[in-house]
Amino acid sequence: MPLDSEFEWIESGIDEWERRFSQLNIEMSTVQADNKATTKLAERSIENIEKVIDLLRRAERLEKQYGDWIEALPPSWVVRTSDWTEFEPSDLAASLVCPGKVYTFGDLWMANKYNVARSCRILIWSTILRCIAWLTGPNDYMMASQYIEGSRKCRTLIEEITASVPFVRISFT
Repeated sequence: MPLDSEFEWIESGIDEWERRFSQLNIEMSTVQADNKATTKLAERSIENIEKVIDLLRRAERLEKQYGDWIEALPPSWVVRTSDWTEFEPSDLAASLVCPGKVYTFGDLWMANKYNVARSCRILIWSTILRCIAWLTGPNDYMMASQYIEGSRKCRTLIEEITASVPFVRISFT
């Protein structure tokens, strides 16, 4: 049973950005649940193809909505790249800094929100990729342009999460 995105608690005491974020996360959970049920369908009937295409379109819309949410955030919420580290550690697991971008967040909860959104987008892309694999299978689905684009997008999101976790610079200005 899908979650109702109009829970009363969503409306109580939070601003429009937080409310929208909660709604997106609830929808992402619903898409993930549908992903598990839909992409395991074995029979390639017209009905099942339509179910997978519908799920693919929903996931694509949700990915766009997360992107739109990030683009529309107020300036005080926007993450900034404050530095670029060229340092290549000999032991990345023990390094205090990840090579690449260093982000500045307004505060720690913003870093959390961004990484939750990034994680949700990875899950959405996993749904998109599973739908593509189901629709093109048993052929080599990894050669489909949308699959290649999705893989690239996931790598970027993973790099952004990785870059923000070991070193989060908080700006109190």
